Amino acid sequence: MIEFDAETHKYTVGGIVYPSVTQLIPRNPGFGYVTAERLAEKADYGKFVHKCIDNYLKGEESFSFSEEETVIRKHAKKFFSEFGVPTLSESIVWSEKNKFAGTLDLYWANEKRIGDIKTRKADKKRDALQCAGYAIAAKEKFGLKKAIKDWYTIEFIEGCQPRAVYVYNDQAERLFIALVENHWRGKKLDTALVAYFSN
Repeated sequence: MIEFDAETHKYTVGGIVYPSVTQLIPRNPGFGYVTAERLAEKADYGKFVHKCIDNYLKGEESFSFSEEETVIRKHAKKFFSEFGVPTLSESIVWSEKNKFAGTLDLYWANEKRIGDIKTRKADKKRDALQCAGYAIAAKEKFGLKKAIKDWYTIEFIEGCQPRAVYVYNDQAERLFIALVENHWRGKKLDTALVAYFSN
């Protein structure tokens, strides 16, 4: 069984702290040009959007009663009425085989589809690596026979209508496993991963 500490964002299985999917993805070098304060603001806004969408999907009432939340819930209603309502939201998934964990934003069971909510434009290569981690863990958790290959970044950008961007990449699962292995071995990026990000 897995334990999750929301404050420290730590996942623990059998006394072992598993790295999170987001922790394993290499930092975007573009973040080096953004101030720590701005990064914190963006992170807080991202958490707010996630909570708004999760509350909406679970049929819960407004938690902030703000105009901003009302707009997000309105956009969510329109988007999910067209794209389909997910079976699960904010679902913890993990792989005991590979020893990592994460929180899957959205999962459609019938379509075998995963969605990761972003408050920025899709970064297909980086987002594919993140979705690969969720796809591997979800396959193991849900006991699926086939790999999940329907991966989407769901853009919820302030001032814009939500958009689903297909990000599946046939290299991503293999490279994500390499990231996990590098973590447990204390190694840095290997040449295949460097090439993946540079091409």
